[in-house]
Amino acid sequence: GRQRGACGRGETCGGGGEAGFTLLELILVMILVGILSYSLVYSSPTSAVELSNAADMLMMDYRQAQMLSIRNGGDYQLVPVTASSFKVVDGSGVAVKNTTDVSPITISSLNTITFDTLGVPSSSGTITFTGFQGSTITATVYSETGAILRD
Repeated sequence: GRQRGACGRGETCGGGGEAGFTLLELILVMILVGILSYSLVYSSPTSAVELSNAADMLMMDYRQAQMLSIRNGGDYQLVPVTASSFKVVDGSGVAVKNTTDVSPITISSLNTITFDTLGVPSSSGTITFTGFQGSTITATVYSETGAILRD
């Protein structure tokens, strides 16, 4: 006779279907997890690179306003437009170039900076760039030297 628990051809063991996942199902889940992880890491609203780029753009516009003031006799300004944008204007308030928008990054402590004929800024202080989940980069304006440096 037949022993109890022995499985014959075409029969399932254990009194029903086996519980578990097939290799194909496991591979598909791993691929989906990988795709989701990649998209979260590389498409986050603000990575460190985007924060760095925002600071660099502000520093370039700062230097442009400074150089225009030296070359053209002063009164060029770096002006905040929104919490995420700024522009360079001449003494009459006319924009020298299009507004630079660094959304979704927010910029705090940026007040209008006016440059004199020697390129000296009207104020000094630290400008903070804040990105997704509170990550920050700062840049400091030094009125004594006119320099702007990223910390």
